[in-house]
Amino acid sequence: MIYAGAADPTYLDPALVSDGESFRVTKQIYESLVDFAPGTTRLVPGLAKSWSVAKDGRTYTFNLRGGVRFHDGTAFNAAAVCANFNRWFNFRGPFQDASATYYYQSIFSGFRRNENATLGKPLYQSCRAASPLKAVVKLTRKNGPFVPSLVLSAFAMQSPTAMARWGANQGTIRNGVFAPTGTYAFQHPTGTGPYRLDRWTVGESVILRKNPTYWNKKLPRLARIIIRPISDNTARVQALQTGEVFGMDLLAPQLVATVRGNSRLKVLSRPAFNVAYVTIQSSKPPMNDIRVRRAVAYGLNRQLVVNSFYAGRGQVAHAFMPPSLPGYAKDVVKYSFNPTRARQLLREAGCGPPCKIQFWYPTGVSRPYMPDPKANFEAFKASLEQSG
Repeated sequence: MIYAGAADPTYLDPALVSDGESFRVTKQIYESLVDFAPGTTRLVPGLAKSWSVAKDGRTYTFNLRGGVRFHDGTAFNAAAVCANFNRWFNFRGPFQDASATYYYQSIFSGFRRNENATLGKPLYQSCRAASPLKAVVKLTRKNGPFVPSLVLSAFAMQSPTAMARWGANQGTIRNGVFAPTGTYAFQHPTGTGPYRLDRWTVGESVILRKNPTYWNKKLPRLARIIIRPISDNTARVQALQTGEVFGMDLLAPQLVATVRGNSRLKVLSRPAFNVAYVTIQSSKPPMNDIRVRRAVAYGLNRQLVVNSFYAGRGQVAHAFMPPSLPGYAKDVVKYSFNPTRARQLLREAGCGPPCKIQFWYPTGVSRPYMPDPKANFEAFKASLEQSG
């Protein structure tokens, strides 16, 4: 199977990345204690067959699968689970930078010894092996999202033996960004998953080979997977059309018709799971006035952008979560495009119109929720100017 991604992975240690291109690869190499049923947000067993929470709401018991081994032959057991939790908890120095442990900080707040004043009190307290296949994790406080959060590849189980051997806990900050200095994250990623790393040639391919000792004997079905980085949306489709690759992700909306028009190709759709948003710096003038922020909400023609750049495959978002996630609410205040109301609010706030603001947008990137950031920006700029 030759598959086209949009870029190389950052690293192959999932605890140290936060990007989808890395997780696309690490999801094949590593597994988490819990997982989602494919295509849903319903929790199902992963490396843990079952789990329970004590009456205190802070103590979780995970009953683990037996007979599972990491790619290097190390046994997967409760001791390995605790080794992973304790590794995250004890990260120090460069590993406490947000560029290294974004997801850990988002979920667990802080480390054993916080070295940055912005870090919070750690959620994690301890882990113990109650038996070889029973791990007990204790938190410092109740936390509803704890178990679902463990689905994230950032919290996948890794071989303690391989991490120690290949310097997984060696890293530095280069040009303000974290970088591993050991070889683990580049050459020796070691999980329990259906595939093992064969080799990674940056700019060319990541090659994965079937794990012959995988615990689920029905999987994997493919002997080898080759993931190629092709950054340009059109070039990925061209590679698909010529048979150079057999599958791809991040199909730009405007290219959907092209693929559908080819009888040898197929578009696979799923419910919306990405949300794109315009963020507002509300602590500085003029955005510290709620009337100006409301004027922006009325002044952005989001429906036009959806219609123009998403080929009928997008919808206007009214909340931070997509409808497929638990907690999604329909009954929120909705802002339709209303330039007249926007101008009225700006006058009330004493900011113009015109009210001068800086509006930044990303360059040199493409995302499934924003395939052409510059086009989105130009459409929003036009509607904001129309709205004062």
